[in-house]
Amino acid sequence: MKEQFVNVVKGEVKDIAACSDEIFAQKALGDGVLIVPQDNIIVSPCDGEIVSVFPTKHAISILSETGVEILIHIGIDTVELEGKGFEQLVENNTKVSKSEPIMKVDFDLVREKGYDPATMMIFTSNPEIQKSNLNQIANKYITVVETI
Repeated sequence: MKEQFVNVVKGEVKDIAACSDEIFAQKALGDGVLIVPQDNIIVSPCDGEIVSVFPTKHAISILSETGVEILIHIGIDTVELEGKGFEQLVENNTKVSKSEPIMKVDFDLVREKGYDPATMMIFTSNPEIQKSNLNQIANKYITVVETI
């Protein structure tokens, strides 16, 4: 089954292997994409439920309505910011719609503090990802994922 996910932030989309953090680059948490953000609003990639917003707000776990688990990781080592620069827009265990804003991030602050703002959208339930199907549609990038 093919399923489309909206990328979680507007920006330049790259293969996750380009990530400066080896854990992500080696796909230890799953495959996905890296996005160099050009906006400060993180959106839900799908219709689903917020499983967990980490206490430091740098990571969000979502379960799609079809059972695909997605981890949104905002920035590299931004856990060290302890939530500064992050405004949580949703609570745990709430339903969300595709493209619904879920976090506001002050990426200028992230950069000022010396952190890489690269944002990862990782499919932790490990569906087969067809990255060749990255399409630009109306200034939004869409990732098409084939679930096994």
